[in-house]
Amino acid sequence: MQNLQLFVWKNDKINTSLKDINWELLLVSNFTLYGKNKKWNKIDFLDSWKFGESKKIYDMLIEKLEKDWVNLKTWKFGDYMEIESKNCGPLNYVLAF
Repeated sequence: MQNLQLFVWKNDKINTSLKDINWELLLVSNFTLYGKNKKWNKIDFLDSWKFGESKKIYDMLIEKLEKDWVNLKTWKFGDYMEIESKNCGPLNYVLAF
C-alpha cells in the first residue's frame, strides 16, 4: 500500500508514492449520510449505516493500513474535529479495500 503511486511529482505523471516522498497519511472519519426526503422540512436517515457498523469498518481500515503504511496518523472515530489541509495537485481518490 505504501508504494501505491498516487501523486504527480515528476514529469507531470502520476508516478510517486508516499514512501517516495516520505509523507504521512492522516486517516480521519468523514461522514456522508444517506438520507431520504419525502417531506420538504425533514430528512430521514433511517437507511444510513449505524455508528457501530461504521466504526467497525474504520477500525478494520486502520488495522490494514498499520500493517502496510510507513507514517500513519489517525483520529478518534466520530469525534468533533477541525481539519486544515493543503492539497498537492488536483487529484482526489476514493480507495476501496
